Amino acid sequence: MMRADSASGVVYLVGGGPGDPGLITDRARRLLEEADVVVYDRLVSPQLLALPKASAQMIYVGKQAGHHALPQEGINRLLVRHALLGQKVVRLKGGDPLVFGRGGEEALALRQARVRFEVIPGVTSATAVPAYAGIPVTHRHVATSFHVVTGHECVSRENSKVDWSVLADQSTTLVVLMGMAQLNIIARNLIFAGRPEDTPVAVVSSGTRADQTTEIGTLRDFAGERPRDAVKSPGLIVIGDVVSLRPTLSWFEDRMRFRERILVLTQLQGEADEIKLRYEDEGAEVLALSLEPFAIPILSLIDEIQEQLLSTHSDVTCVFERALDALHFFSRLRGRRIDVRRLAHVQFAATDDLIERVIMEYGLTCIRGAMEGAPAIPMVRVQRLFRLGPVLGRIEQMLDGFDPGDWTLAPESTRTLDALAAWSEPEGQGVLRKIFRMGKDIGA
Repeated sequence: MMRADSASGVVYLVGGGPGDPGLITDRARRLLEEADVVVYDRLVSPQLLALPKASAQMIYVGKQAGHHALPQEGINRLLVRHALLGQKVVRLKGGDPLVFGRGGEEALALRQARVRFEVIPGVTSATAVPAYAGIPVTHRHVATSFHVVTGHECVSRENSKVDWSVLADQSTTLVVLMGMAQLNIIARNLIFAGRPEDTPVAVVSSGTRADQTTEIGTLRDFAGERPRDAVKSPGLIVIGDVVSLRPTLSWFEDRMRFRERILVLTQLQGEADEIKLRYEDEGAEVLALSLEPFAIPILSLIDEIQEQLLSTHSDVTCVFERALDALHFFSRLRGRRIDVRRLAHVQFAATDDLIERVIMEYGLTCIRGAMEGAPAIPMVRVQRLFRLGPVLGRIEQMLDGFDPGDWTLAPESTRTLDALAAWSEPEGQGVLRKIFRMGKDIGA
């Protein structure tokens, strides 16, 4: 077997699951967090785009009918090029990379280029989407097997590569991926091959997502001509008697916040995770982004703030918003051998009890609050700042393809958005306006 060049980077062919971000594996999540480059498809959950680090290069190569952001050969070359630069590359695909995902072609191209690669399987939509619609693909005494086919080849019965006589077996469930445009042809071919016209059919659109819809009918119903936009893509077709179990087994669409999409923006990662879990447990689809990975290290700012305070002899207020920042501030003073008495003209202010205790431990007096009522006194805030360009760029990538009304802004995000609006350069205002238009109230 040909050995990959150990001096090069590595490409991970990662399955992103069918849409619900909770369905990716722990390893896939960790690789996304560590990746230098993420090459992702159109149907990848936007929540997964929040996982890569701030410095990761995000490259969109999505495909849809009639338009490819980059041809497959170009994607292959892109993966090879970044790997040969020594980078850790995640090729993020919807579902499983080796189930109708052309992951095998990419793996062959990487092997030929002597690039090391690994495959991280994903939950395939072929089984997950029916499950979210309340349809088991196999069920004792109903269906003893299931077949998964792609609908792209089903242009007509004569030139189809699918063996319809096998798929017409009433004891098997048929799952068709990428077959929405050929739905009537598929139904007619199955009837022609001997499958009963009253065989139940389910058409599930946007499976495992907040806008999931399920249409139920029979082969006879779907064999007729239908408007091209009658069924929303992306979609999946389930054909067989197991569809009749849906009224009893449906669960996903019964959750309290089903159809709600909630946008969460916070400064701290732990806070974002906590809020996200709370809304997800109630059935909402949540897009959460913490600004923490985009923060400029506070230690790199403290020297600049101290010099600013030392260079003026006029009264000034210095406000701390985190106890850790206050500790760093005074520790740095000591490390620089600066006598704190040189800051006698500075009035230190704390926004909570813990910060107040830190300041007083250094023998200094402290006021509570930020002296908002004394605008004549200049104010300096010791607070974390964020790299706005990467923050706004990541938000724009995550919201790409959605309308402003698609997401509801979580009330917990208001403070973070206010801070972003205050810090943002004019070119970032367009992204922020898009977010603010999503700011509807969330019901209790």
